[in-house]
Amino acid sequence: MRHLKNITTVVFLIVVLFVPCAGSARIIIGVLAKSGAMTCLDRWSGLGEYLTDTLGDQVYILPLNFETIDQVIQNDSIDFLLANPYFLVTERDKYHIRAIATLTGLWQNKPLRLFGGVVFTRRDSPIHQLSDMKGKGVMTVDYSSLGGCITAFRLLLENNIDPRRDLSSFVEGITHENVVHVVARGLIEVGIIRTGVLEDMAERGTVSMDDFRILHQITDNFPLVHSTRLYPEWPMAALAHVPEKQVKALQRALFDLQSSDPAARQAGIAGWQPAVSYESVRELLRSIENKLRQGAHVN
Repeated sequence: MRHLKNITTVVFLIVVLFVPCAGSARIIIGVLAKSGAMTCLDRWSGLGEYLTDTLGDQVYILPLNFETIDQVIQNDSIDFLLANPYFLVTERDKYHIRAIATLTGLWQNKPLRLFGGVVFTRRDSPIHQLSDMKGKGVMTVDYSSLGGCITAFRLLLENNIDPRRDLSSFVEGITHENVVHVVARGLIEVGIIRTGVLEDMAERGTVSMDDFRILHQITDNFPLVHSTRLYPEWPMAALAHVPEKQVKALQRALFDLQSSDPAARQAGIAGWQPAVSYESVRELLRSIENKLRQGAHVN
């Protein structure tokens, strides 16, 4: 399946790069396709159309899987990147990309500016708390998924569970929805996904929230179930080669997008806000690095 995702991305990239754009410039926005390429296009194609109409330049949405993001940034194959903040923080120093706006999510007409991770198991599972995960199989979305892995990685280390050594397996599930289905079928004991996935799948009738138990569930004012700390939503980042005039124009167009606009409704977002600080994400990665360096492990 991972090879198929790579092929899909490569084919789409070839089409974008070689289709002529008569009378207009071409802007390529790479978007992390956390639920697969087709779902990504279904969600974000409206934004591409809105930006094309607003800017007068042809804007393409390019779905990217986790593994191809570094390569397309390095090769300047995209102009802007919409992905989880892990990529902004890790790619910023290497390639001088910068956040120009931050996504504002939406849940039941309430704007969401934060997200986190959910650690869950089946309702009938004997696993009731994090310590029960030792010796069990865990499926994460991707090791570079902020909500679907990294936030929970920190949580486990803080609770004396080293995913590298204390679990029977720690595997990638490629998409959030796939992780949910694998856990629901009892093929693995515990899953890690980002906030909002379970609620969205339940709303579509794919699963029931009652089918699952949330581990280390945090009770606060955030409207979605979560097990981890919360971090700022996805940034729209500009690559270093993009002219400042083009960056400013796209930035203004994003800020002008209203929650009632078709593109926002299609994407399921409230809109965009000025880029926030992602220092908390940098601190998250430093914390994990320090704990691993210290050999965080309890026998």
